[in-house]
Amino acid sequence: MDWNQQRPPPFLDLTGFEIADDAIQQLPRIIAKPWQILPLSYTDEVVTIGMANSEKLPKLHEHLTKCFPSQLFDYRLVDESKLVEWIQCYYGSDEDFVVNVTPL
Repeated sequence: MDWNQQRPPPFLDLTGFEIADDAIQQLPRIIAKPWQILPLSYTDEVVTIGMANSEKLPKLHEHLTKCFPSQLFDYRLVDESKLVEWIQCYYGSDEDFVVNVTPL
């Protein structure tokens, strides 16, 4: 699928949403933190990824499919402030995270 030609992913309201531990286990912190993404669910071999900026989607999808070639991904736009809060909650604060990432 050419993500450059696709419409932005649908919006998902995270109010009352619960993330299962098996979803978080599908995406390591070293990817989630720099990309500012969060696995929201994991069902039928598909990881649904929450993101606040759909402009990153083509590069993100390319990166994820290279890192996890047998994994399927789906994407949802979510509220950025809630996303940042949940990433910190599930993966730890920025002070705990130091990594050198080369921009794509």
